[in-house]
Amino acid sequence: MFDGYRSFINNPVTYPVDSMAKWVESLHENNQYYVPLIWTNVYRPNPNKSSDAYPPYQRGAELGVFIRDPRTSDFYTGVNWPGFSVWGDFMVPSSTSWWANEIIIWHDQVPFDGLLSDLSEPGSYCVGPCGEDLLYLNPVHVPEFVPGEYLAVDYDYPDGFGISNSSDLASISQDAATQSSVLRTTTPYPSPTTTTLGRVNPTPGSRNLTYPPYVINKYTFR
Repeated sequence: MFDGYRSFINNPVTYPVDSMAKWVESLHENNQYYVPLIWTNVYRPNPNKSSDAYPPYQRGAELGVFIRDPRTSDFYTGVNWPGFSVWGDFMVPSSTSWWANEIIIWHDQVPFDGLLSDLSEPGSYCVGPCGEDLLYLNPVHVPEFVPGEYLAVDYDYPDGFGISNSSDLASISQDAATQSSVLRTTTPYPSPTTTTLGRVNPTPGSRNLTYPPYVINKYTFR
């Protein structure tokens, strides 16, 4: 339902706010509840595109609530579902207030009944900060195959499809075979063309599970 995997923003085409609000009201009338999932990764918009503005980020940036990269004092920028992203520093009181306010703003539009918090800890698809110099590329593709896109099309159809749609079956079967062949024979395993932006490989031979390269300093309670 999110617009480009961005928390607090509904997709205006498939899940417009007005329609979603009416749908939630219908759930409530039926004694049902709506509990959407929310991510803590916050999309960092492309500064060169005014159309890419993202108010939740802008409000947080003005308050300085995001985790910072100690090398540059800029916001620590990794990559996750929305593209190049930042994360709130919840050790800072203003970050908690900002997060609560974003939830309130969203709830005023779509009156959900609770939230399922996913990726509550900072999680990035690259090793170390990787996006602060590449923001002009945003929005970038999430570094995973997304259902329905190239090499991730589901060609399974209900029993009897070949009888009721025999004219389409041959074409679909060929497409399915081609996809399987590419996935099976391509080395290395193929990736969507834009998914590797920002990815940094760990240093070979430096695998230390106690102190991984992406560790974020924090207190540990035993």
